[in-house]
Amino acid sequence: MKSFRHLSKQDILQICSIIDNWSLPTLSWDSLCREVEVHLKHRYTRQALERKPEIKAHYQVKKEKPSKLVPADEADKKIARLKARIEELEEALAAYDVRFLRHVERATAWSKSPEGLAGKWKPEEMDSPMEKEIPMLRSE
Repeated sequence: MKSFRHLSKQDILQICSIIDNWSLPTLSWDSLCREVEVHLKHRYTRQALERKPEIKAHYQVKKEKPSKLVPADEADKKIARLKARIEELEEALAAYDVRFLRHVERATAWSKSPEGLAGKWKPEEMDSPMEKEIPMLRSE
């Protein structure tokens, strides 16, 4: 047999906070009950929650507020801006891949050369030609 737990004042305040911070597009009693169960570790029915005037008032206010949907043209602009940023980052990643492979190639060549074997290798010399070849690597 299940033990029943009454809603304390603290539970009611937490549930009101959950309602106020609700981020999903739609609010329903069923989804609220599931969210309350996650936070309070106890499953309450819709009737138990609705019986409390504070919870019911917060629920009604939240239901009446229109959700803050982004207009389609703003969303399209943001998507286009993010796609451009993705392309820019993919180009930078490709440039770093080229740079890495050249570093490996040069390090291998230096390690086999007499200077490399003598320990006269200077890592700063390896970057200078790369910065000329890949403009986005320059730190201006």
